[in-house]
Amino acid sequence: MYDIDFLNRLSRTLCEAVNEQDRRVAEETLSKLIDSNQCLQHCLLLLESGEQPYAQVVASGALKRLLNKKVSRYLLKYLVDRPSLPLYIQNPLCKLYAYLTKIGLLEKDQTGTFHFQMPIDQILTLAKEPTAEGTIGLKLLNSLVEEMNLEEGFESVSKQRKISGSFRDTRLLDIFIVSLDILKQAPEAKTLNDSMLSYITLALDLSFACTNYDFSGIVNDETLDEGNNVQIPTKWRPVLVEKQVVTMFFDLYFVLPEQIISKAFLTLVQLVSIRRLLFDGVDRLKFLDSFICGLKRVLESPQKLSYPDNFHQFCRILSRLKANYQVSELVKCGDQFNNLLELLTIFTQQSLQMSHLFTQSSIFYLMSFWSRMAGSLTYARVDVDLISAAIPKVCSAFIRSRVLLSENVVRGNIEDPLEDLGSVKQLMELFTVISRSDYKTSVEELVRNFEESLGVLFRQGVSNQDQLIARKQLIWLITMMAAGLNGKGSAGYGDDEDVYDGEVVFRVWKTMQMTDQRLESQQPGAVDIQLEFAYIYLMDEFRRTCITDQAVRESKLYEKLAPLGINDEVGVLRITNLKFWGKDERILNSTLALLNDLTAGYSNIRRLLKTQEIQLLLRNHAVFDFVATNEDISIMRSRTNFYSSLMRLVNIELEEEPAFFDEFMAPITVKFKEISAIFQNGNISSSVNETQIRMAVIGFMRDLRGISASCTRKQFYLNFLLWCFSNGDSNVSNLFSVMQESIKLWIDNADVVTPILKLLAELVMNRQSRLQYDMQSCMAVVLFRNIAKVICEYGTRLLSLPPVPKEHHYKQRIKNTGVCCQIIKNVLAGNYLPFGVFYIYGDTCMTDTLDITFKLFYKLQEENFLVYPKLTQAVYGFLDIVTKDCTAYISKMEEIYFIAIFRAIHRDTTAISTSCSILDQVITYVFEQLTQQPGTTSMIQLYREPEGDRWRTAFEKQPNVLYEMLVSILSQILFEEVKCQWSMSRPLLGLIILTRESGRFDECKREFLRQQPENYQMELDKVKEGI
Repeated sequence: MYDIDFLNRLSRTLCEAVNEQDRRVAEETLSKLIDSNQCLQHCLLLLESGEQPYAQVVASGALKRLLNKKVSRYLLKYLVDRPSLPLYIQNPLCKLYAYLTKIGLLEKDQTGTFHFQMPIDQILTLAKEPTAEGTIGLKLLNSLVEEMNLEEGFESVSKQRKISGSFRDTRLLDIFIVSLDILKQAPEAKTLNDSMLSYITLALDLSFACTNYDFSGIVNDETLDEGNNVQIPTKWRPVLVEKQVVTMFFDLYFVLPEQIISKAFLTLVQLVSIRRLLFDGVDRLKFLDSFICGLKRVLESPQKLSYPDNFHQFCRILSRLKANYQVSELVKCGDQFNNLLELLTIFTQQSLQMSHLFTQSSIFYLMSFWSRMAGSLTYARVDVDLISAAIPKVCSAFIRSRVLLSENVVRGNIEDPLEDLGSVKQLMELFTVISRSDYKTSVEELVRNFEESLGVLFRQGVSNQDQLIARKQLIWLITMMAAGLNGKGSAGYGDDEDVYDGEVVFRVWKTMQMTDQRLESQQPGAVDIQLEFAYIYLMDEFRRTCITDQAVRESKLYEKLAPLGINDEVGVLRITNLKFWGKDERILNSTLALLNDLTAGYSNIRRLLKTQEIQLLLRNHAVFDFVATNEDISIMRSRTNFYSSLMRLVNIELEEEPAFFDEFMAPITVKFKEISAIFQNGNISSSVNETQIRMAVIGFMRDLRGISASCTRKQFYLNFLLWCFSNGDSNVSNLFSVMQESIKLWIDNADVVTPILKLLAELVMNRQSRLQYDMQSCMAVVLFRNIAKVICEYGTRLLSLPPVPKEHHYKQRIKNTGVCCQIIKNVLAGNYLPFGVFYIYGDTCMTDTLDITFKLFYKLQEENFLVYPKLTQAVYGFLDIVTKDCTAYISKMEEIYFIAIFRAIHRDTTAISTSCSILDQVITYVFEQLTQQPGTTSMIQLYREPEGDRWRTAFEKQPNVLYEMLVSILSQILFEEVKCQWSMSRPLLGLIILTRESGRFDECKREFLRQQPENYQMELDKVKEGI
C-alpha cells in the first residue's frame, strides 16, 4: 500500500507535469494502482487526506474507472446467470452494460490489455447457441451496436467518433457474421417455436443494427430516406458475396411468419443501398441479380405482403433499388428483370386498388420506383419498351386508386390523405413524371373520371354522401391535373400537349366558376377548403409553366379556353377567391403566395393590370374581411404580404397615373385619421374599446410594412414618407407619434410592439437607393430623428419592466432587441444618413439611439441568446457595422459595454466570420490609436467627431480580455476543424502585437509548448521563432 506522500506526488505530477516522460510514468503507476486490490483504499485516502485539488481530481477519475470495470463485469455475469429475467429488467441492464463498455472501450492496462473489449468475444460465442443464454447474448450485442452508434455519452464529438470507428473496424463485422450464421439456420429448422422465433427476431434486429451503423462518422438525415447510401467498408465485400447474404434474407420470407418478415426486409433496404463502388463490375451485377431474383420470387408468392409493415418495407426496397442502380444495369439482368417488371406492374395495379389498406408513405415509395423508371426513359440507351408499356398502366391505376380512395374515406371513416397537403404535393411530384410519359392516355383517364364525378356533384336527387364522395374525387383529379401541368416544361412536349393541357384547364376553370356561384349562396365547409386548395395548386402550376416572362403564348391551349372567355394570359389572371376565403388562414396564405408570385415579374404585372378584377382590387382593397376586420392576429399577419403584392402593382400603375397613389392610400388614410384622433383624445379606455384600437394598430402597422417593402422607386417612396408624416392632414398626429403612444400603452404586448419595430426596420431599409435624395433634401435626417424617438421610448420602458414567465420571455423581452439592432444596422448600411455632422449642431439622436440599443444588448448578455439564430444574426450584424462606422462612439462608450462586446465575440459559435470581423475592427482601431503620431489627433478632429479613450480604462480594468481572445482563436485554429481560417486569422496579428509587450503572448507560446509531447517541444520551439 502506498503512503499519502507518494500519492500526493503522483497526483501533482499527473495534473502539472511539463515533462512528457514524467507524465507517462505517472499514468502507468496510476493504471497499476487501479488494477491493484488496494485501489479503493488508496482513493479513499486521497479523498480524505490528499493535497487539494490534485488528489481529489485523480481519486475521482480512478474511482470512476474502477467502478466502471467492476460494475461491467458484475452486470455481464448477472445477466448470463439469470436469463429468465423479465424484459423490463433485462433491457435496461443490457443498455447499461453497453454504455459502460462504450466508455471504457479504449482503456487498457499496463500490459496493453483492453479489459472492456475482452468480454465481447465471450458474448459472441454465447450468442451462437439458440438457448436462453444465447438470447441474452444477442440482446447484449444489439445493445452494444446501438450504443456505439449513438452520439451520446461524451462531451467531445471526436472521442465519440474515435470509439465508434474503433468498434466498427474491430468488432462490427464479427457481430454481423454471427447474426448471419444464426439466420442461416432458420430455413433449415424443422419447427420454429416461440423461443426459436424470439432468437431469430433478435438476430434480425442485430443484422439491421449492423448494416444501419454510421460507417462514415457522419449522421445521416433520416428524413431524406431515399438519398442515403450505406458506406459499408471494403472488408465486408467477401462476406456479402460469398455468404450470398441477399439470397439468404429473401429465403427468410418463405419460412418466417408474416409478423416478423418486415425485419428481414429492413436489412434488405440497407443492403440494396450499399454504395455501388464497393463491388467491381462483375460482382455488382451478381449482387444486383440476387436482388432481382429475390424480388421476383416474393412477387410470385405475394400473400405475406398484405401485412402493412411487410408491404411498406418491400416498397422501400423497390424505391432504393432504382435510386441506387441505373436502368442500363437493371436491363443487364435480362429475362429476370423483364419477368420482374411484368409481375411488378400487376402487383402495383392490385396494390393501388387496395391503397386504403396501406399507409400513404408506402404508396409514395412504390410510386417513386415508377417515377424514377419513367424519368430514365428520356436518356436510357437500352431497350425500354417494356418499361414504356408498363408506366401508362401504372398511371391509370393510380388515377383510379385516388377515385376509389375518396369513396373509402367517406364510407369507411379512414384517414383522409388530403388533410396532409405536404404529403399530397410530394406524391404529385412523382405523378408528374409518370403522367407525362404518355400524356394523352393520362389526360383521357383523368377527363373520363372528372366528367363522371362532376356529373354526380351537380345532379339533382343525389344523396349528401354521394355528393361528398364526388367532391373528394374532384379534389384528387384536379390535383393530379395540376401535377400533369407541372411537367409541361419537360423535353419533348409540343402542340398536342398544349391541346391536352387545354382540355384539363378548361374543365377545372368551368368547375371553378360553378363552385364560386355556390359559395355566394351558402357557407363553405371543410371539403370546400380542400377543393379551393386544389384550385390554387392548379393555378400556381399553370402560372409556373404558362405565365412567365420566358413563356410564349400557347395558342392551341387558349383555343380550348375560348368558350370561357379566356383568350390569353390576361383572362387567366383573375383571382376572385379572396371575397370567399378571407377568414381561412391556410387558403388566404396560399392565395396571397400565388398573388405574390404573379407580381414578381414586370410582364406579369402588366398582364395583371389589364384585368378588371385587379383594377377593382387596387381601388377597393380595404373591403375584404381579413383587411376590414381586426379579429384574428394570425390572419392579420397575411396583410403584410397582401399589401406588398399590391404595392408592386401600384408602382407600375403610378408610371402612367401619378395621382393614383392618393387614391390607393385613401382607405388607409381613413384608418390613420381614426387611430390618430383616438390617441389625441388622451383616454382610450373611455373613448373606444381598448382591444379594438389595439388590434387596429397591429393591422395598420402590418399594412404599412407591406407597402414600404415594395415601394422601391425613389419618388414613390418619398410620397409614402410624406404621407407618413402628414397623412393628408396637418392637424392629425404623424405616424411616429402614433407609434410612440402605442408603445407607451402596450409596451408589454409584443403583438403590438413587434409590428411597430419591424415597420421601422423596413422604413430605414435603403432598397434600390430609395433614401438617397439630392443635397437639398433633409428627409433622411428627419426620418431618423423620428425613428430614434420611437426606439428610445421603447428601450427605456422595456428596461424598467418586471420579469415575465419563462414561456413568454423570448417574445416579450428579448426578441425585439434583435429588431432594434436590425434598425440601426439598416440605417448605417444604407449609407444615406450624414450622422457624422450631428455633433456639430448638438443633435444627440444617433448617440441616444446607440445608448439605448447597447443597454438592451448588455441586458441580453444575461440570456443564452445564441439559441435564437435570427436574434443572433441581428445582434452580431449590429455590432459589426457599429464597430466599423461609429468608432468615435465606441471609443467613448462605458467600459461595461465595451467589454460586453468582447464577451459576446468570445461566446459566439454561430456567426464566427462576423465575430472575427468585429474583433478585427476593434483591434485595428486600438492599434491605430496606440501608434498614432503626436498632433494627428487634433487634425482628425477638424473633420470628424472627437474620439475618447474610455477603451483604455476598459482594458486596464479587464487586462485578461485580449489574452483570452488570443488563446481562444489560437486554440481553434490549431486544434479544431475550422472552416473559416481566413476570417479567424484577420484579428490574430493585432492580438499578437497588443499582447506581446505585456509578455502575455510569450506566456501563451510557453503554455502551448508545455501541452505538446516532449520530443516535439524542441522542434516546435524552433518553428515559433520569429512568429
